[in-house]
Amino acid sequence: MRFSILSVAVAAATVSCVAATTVAKPEPIPGRYIIELDTSSTVASADQINAVLASAGISANKIQHSYDQVFPGASVRDLTTDDVERLSKVDGVKHVTQVYRRKLHRSAPVILGDSNSVNTARKISRASPAVNASIPEVMKQVHTLTDAIKARDKYKLTGKGIKVGVIDTGIDYTHPDLGGCFGPGCRVAYGYNYATADTKDVKDCDSHGTHVAGIVGAAGKNVAGIAPEVTFGAYRVGDCDGNIAGDDLIVAAIERAVADKMDIITMSISWYGSYPWDPVTVAYKNAMKAGVVAVNGVSNTDGRLYTATTPSTLDGVIAVTAIDNLHQAGSVFTSNIEPGKMFPIDKFAGAAKNDVFFKNVQNTPLIVAKVVADGTRCEVSNLADVAGKVVVFESYDASCGPIAADKIDAAGPKAILYYDSDKGTSQINHDTADKSAIPYLRMWPGVVAPLKDALAKGKQVTINGVAGDHAVPHPTAGQISWYASRGLGADLTLKPNIAAPGGAIYSTIPVAQGSYGQMSGTSMSGPYIAGLAVLYAQKFKGATPAKVHAALQSGARNVMPHYAQATFPGLDSPASVGAGVVNVTNFLNPAQPIFAPSQLSLNDTGRPDFKGTYVKTLRLFNNAGSPASLQWAVMF
Repeated sequence: MRFSILSVAVAAATVSCVAATTVAKPEPIPGRYIIELDTSSTVASADQINAVLASAGISANKIQHSYDQVFPGASVRDLTTDDVERLSKVDGVKHVTQVYRRKLHRSAPVILGDSNSVNTARKISRASPAVNASIPEVMKQVHTLTDAIKARDKYKLTGKGIKVGVIDTGIDYTHPDLGGCFGPGCRVAYGYNYATADTKDVKDCDSHGTHVAGIVGAAGKNVAGIAPEVTFGAYRVGDCDGNIAGDDLIVAAIERAVADKMDIITMSISWYGSYPWDPVTVAYKNAMKAGVVAVNGVSNTDGRLYTATTPSTLDGVIAVTAIDNLHQAGSVFTSNIEPGKMFPIDKFAGAAKNDVFFKNVQNTPLIVAKVVADGTRCEVSNLADVAGKVVVFESYDASCGPIAADKIDAAGPKAILYYDSDKGTSQINHDTADKSAIPYLRMWPGVVAPLKDALAKGKQVTINGVAGDHAVPHPTAGQISWYASRGLGADLTLKPNIAAPGGAIYSTIPVAQGSYGQMSGTSMSGPYIAGLAVLYAQKFKGATPAKVHAALQSGARNVMPHYAQATFPGLDSPASVGAGVVNVTNFLNPAQPIFAPSQLSLNDTGRPDFKGTYVKTLRLFNNAGSPASLQWAVMF
C-alpha cells in the first residue's frame, strides 16, 4: 500500500502561465445568467426567485431553469447589463454569474488508425473477422492493470441496485450491451435531454457518452464493463459535437441526477478558473453533501503542470488521471528485420486510410531523409533517393523542418514516417500533411528505433502495410498518459487524486457508428473509477463519498514515470498520479487499512488568518471491524 505526505509546495506571490491546451476557451452567452440566493438552504422556492426578480424589475418569464435540489437559485435569459446591476443589489442575492458555453473533454488524439479527429471514436473495422476477432479479448486485458474483474468476481459484485448518472452526450440506449431500451425496467432507466430540446430522448449522436457508459457497465461479449448490472441515468448536456449550450444545463443535470437518487455521478466537463461561487461547483458540493459520489476526469492538457481543471479541483470530487492500456488497437505494418512483429502506427495524416497505405506499401524500401539545416541552408541531401520509398523524417528545426518535409512530399515517396523524441517535436508541415496524396505516419520513438538501427548497420529494410486493425502492445503501457493534466490545484491542493486506465480504451459507441470503438483520455479513466465506486457502494452499503475517496487512495499502487531507468526506477510525482493507480483488490478488501483523510495538502486553504498550529488527525480503520495496523514511512 502507498500512503504519503504527498506534496509540500511553497508559493510566493507568483502567477503560473500555461500555453494553449485542449481545454476549450469559455464563451459567454450574452444575456444569460445564474442567480444564487443568499440562504443556508440548498434550494430556493419559486416564490423567492420571483420576488427577487420582481424587486429588480425583471419578468419571471425570463427564467430559463428553476433549481430545487442542490442549488438555491435559477438561471435567467435576455438580461441587459442594467438588469444585472439591479439584480446584484437586491437583498438576498448572493451572486449573479455569467453563463458560459462549455465543451466536453474530447478523446485525446486517437492512438492508431485512420482518424485525426479528437472528436471521433476509433471505430474498429469488422471487414476482416479472421484478423480482428482477437481485438475485444486482447483489449479486455486492461483490467489486469487494476485487478478489477478478478476482484469483482471474487465478491460476486455486478452493480445491481446501484445507480450512476452520466452527465455527457447521452447514451445510445438501443445498444444491446447497455440494455437495448430506455425507461423503467431498462438499464438506462433515467435521463433527460438538455442539449437539443427539453425532452426525455437521451440517445447519443456523438459517441462520447455511450463510450463512457460502456466503461462503467457494458454487459456483452465484446466489452467488459466494470458493473454489468448497474442502472444508468443519462443526462444529456452535449450535442452531436460535444458542445454544451450553457453551464446552467450542467447545474440542471446535476439537480435531476440528485432527484433521481443517483449514487454516483461521472462527468467529463471542465474549464480553467476555480472560485467557490461557480454554480457548478456549488451544485456539485451540495450533491456530495447529499451523499452522491462525484467523479470527474482531471482533463487533457498535454501533461502540463498546474492544469487540473474545475470542477475536478473541488475538494471531495474524485479527480482521475489516465494511464495507458496494455494494448492498443489499430493499424500496423510489418518489416523484414523482425518477421511476424507488428509495428503500431500512432496516427495517420494525409491519405489517411489504412487501405491506401496497405495497397501502396508492400515490400517497400525504407530510407532515412538526410536533412541539412545549418542556418543558411535547408536541404535534403538524398532527395533523389526517396521516390517510391517510405521515408523516415526527423527534423526538429522549426524553420527548416516544414520546408524539408514539403520537398520530400513533392519527390514522390510512398509514405512519410515521422515521430517526436527527446530532441523535440518533429517539424513537418501539418497543413501539407493533412492534404497530401500520400500517407503520413506518426510513430512512437521506440517503434522507430529498431528500424533505424538496422539501417545504420547497412541492412536493407522493407515494410509492408497490413490490412485491418490489430491489437498490439502499447509502448507506454501502465504509465501516465502523455496528455493527462498535471496538478497541483490553483490553491496547492493535491489534484489529481487517483489514476485509472484511460489510454486506448475499447468500449461501446452508438450502434449507428459501429457499436464498438477506441478512445483515449481522462474522459475514459473517470468512468473507470465511477464503475469501481458502483462496486464499492454495492459491497459496503451506505458508504459516504469521503469513505469511497479514502478507500481508493489508501490502497493505490505506485506508478513508474516515463523517464524511469533500470538504474533509477523512481516513482511518478503525486502531482501527476495522486495516490497512484487504483488497486481494486485492496479497494474491495474489507480488511484493507484506510486512512482518513487519505491525503494531506500543506497549504493555507481553510486558514485565512494564517495563525495557530496546523493540526490534522489521521484516522486508521477498515471495513471488517477488526484492528487495522500497518508500517509506513514519510520520505522527503
